[in-house]
Amino acid sequence: MRCHYHPDREATGQCKSGNEFLCQECINQSTVGICRNCTQRIRHQETLKKRNSAKTDIRLFIASGIIGATILYGLLLNGMYTMEGGIIWALIPILALFSPLIAYGSGAGILGIKKLAELVWNNSIIISLLLLLLIIPIGLFVGPFVAPYWLYKARKTLRETAYIETLPESAFIYPTPPPYQPTQTTTTKSNFCPHCGAPINPEDNFCKACGKHT
Repeated sequence: MRCHYHPDREATGQCKSGNEFLCQECINQSTVGICRNCTQRIRHQETLKKRNSAKTDIRLFIASGIIGATILYGLLLNGMYTMEGGIIWALIPILALFSPLIAYGSGAGILGIKKLAELVWNNSIIISLLLLLLIIPIGLFVGPFVAPYWLYKARKTLRETAYIETLPESAFIYPTPPPYQPTQTTTTKSNFCPHCGAPINPEDNFCKACGKHT
């Protein structure tokens, strides 16, 4: 078998990820037995995953803030309607003043639950669900304090990985060389006998001077 990246060399191993055959030089340059193309592909996928996670954090924070503030406003307004004399219009400016705080608390709490859930989630669904029930109140409490840091990290990740959406995955992959084609050498007969040096015809199989096979 020939090396995937050096078709003129014999393969001495195989990539653990893509199963490409590798020569000794490629094996020496590989990362824990994974060839350079597979390494680049894995890094590309990890970067995309990190970028998508950052997008989800920001969108979840905004959506949760809007939904949480809307629900709270609905409950407050419903309570005002039950008061004698209808809505107390004097409280509307107070609600408007605290609306950013309400939205922030809602979004940060849900984001805190998501971040803690990512830490405790494992292969066992039952254990993960039990831990999730425990971290919901913790996430709602911790979220408002840590959310600024999480959002800062998300924005930083989006800035650092912006390039990946403008380039296809093929841009991070080394081009595959053409398949190996051994060079064909043609031998031409000499006009002289290799044994005695006498002149001969190229069509002759034996030297007329010494009688040896040419």
